[in-house]
Amino acid sequence: MIPLPQESPPIPAHRKLLAALLVGLSLSAGCGGRLVDGVYRAPDDRYRVQAPPAPWVATSLKSDEVVFRNPGLQAAIAVLSHCTDPEPGALSWVARHLFFGLRDREVESQEMGSLRGEPAVRTRLRARLDGAPVVVEALTVRGGGCLYDLVYVAPPATAAAGRPDFETFVQSWTPRAAP
Repeated sequence: MIPLPQESPPIPAHRKLLAALLVGLSLSAGCGGRLVDGVYRAPDDRYRVQAPPAPWVATSLKSDEVVFRNPGLQAAIAVLSHCTDPEPGALSWVARHLFFGLRDREVESQEMGSLRGEPAVRTRLRARLDGAPVVVEALTVRGGGCLYDLVYVAPPATAAAGRPDFETFVQSWTPRAAP
């Protein structure tokens, strides 16, 4: 188990979305990118990603968040992006901010690597939110002048069933080149 710090710098607002994903808030589609033929293209073609297949449904297509939910699995897959003043620091530290608000965090693994040639850190953990157990898998990536979080959240009982869709989603993510 990898310990996580209990105190750290303030949490950027875009990272607080994880809490909304975990508690199952229904997010409405807002202005942002577009979903065409199963591919989401972010504004200014900042990145693109393949939407997960049915029964996953898009619940938010905003410029800084793309969220798909699977009601049967009670799971969510998301891309959170921050291109205006992205959070600095080592990715292993930046990635930990995603998990604030979770209790009894047990990090199963955290590995440095890359995604599409961009530096990335993949974190897998189990935790509790409002007393309910959750499994979280996240990749935090720097690319094209932005910071991205690709996140999968599910209850332990259904986590394995949605993981292949998350892996396909991750492998389809493509950032634009830095401006």
